[in-house]
Amino acid sequence: MLRYPGLEFRKEDFAEVLDVRTYPSSVDPRGLVSGGHITLRAPLFPLKGTWEDRTNAWEEFLIYHSGSQSFDWCVTCSPDWPPKAEWSGDNDCYCVLDDPDSPELLLPNHVIGVPIFLLIIRTIYEPDPSEEGRIPYSEGYQFLGLVLKPLEHLDQIQAKAMENSESKLSFVRVGFGMMHLSEEDGEEALHRFGNTTVTIF
Repeated sequence: MLRYPGLEFRKEDFAEVLDVRTYPSSVDPRGLVSGGHITLRAPLFPLKGTWEDRTNAWEEFLIYHSGSQSFDWCVTCSPDWPPKAEWSGDNDCYCVLDDPDSPELLLPNHVIGVPIFLLIIRTIYEPDPSEEGRIPYSEGYQFLGLVLKPLEHLDQIQAKAMENSESKLSFVRVGFGMMHLSEEDGEEALHRFGNTTVTIF
């Protein structure tokens, strides 16, 4: 149970940590590191989206719970897989980019130019979401996770790590995000994309 002053949220963790490594820069294992990786098993949802410079309910939620004043680079996303019927009008996805100036990520027309994914870390549920300043949706799943893009070119150390990894999928984090799906769409997504093992550098 997450607790904030006057608020309680029920949470469920999805991600399982399988391996964590750092790469020392010298022979001193307590010294500086040159990098590292983490291998996780969790649902991996494909996304599509465009950048929009606007405030929405998710941004207000993130600002409220992080203590930050604003998030400058907001990506409004949507699921990149066909639904069984029609997507619910309440479905929404909101991402914050770590490095919006990355030329490989955003095209000039503000469309995301590479495949991106939301690795689901946990869900949260608020007993009474109708009050102002809380989660802006009353039913369904609120997924929280890392926004990832595939790592196409591995260096020597990364390639060595992947040889010994249970995962054959390598990614780099490009942000974090939240997705709301209706109960039916959320159950379908978890069934379709659950238990994916990935390594993040």
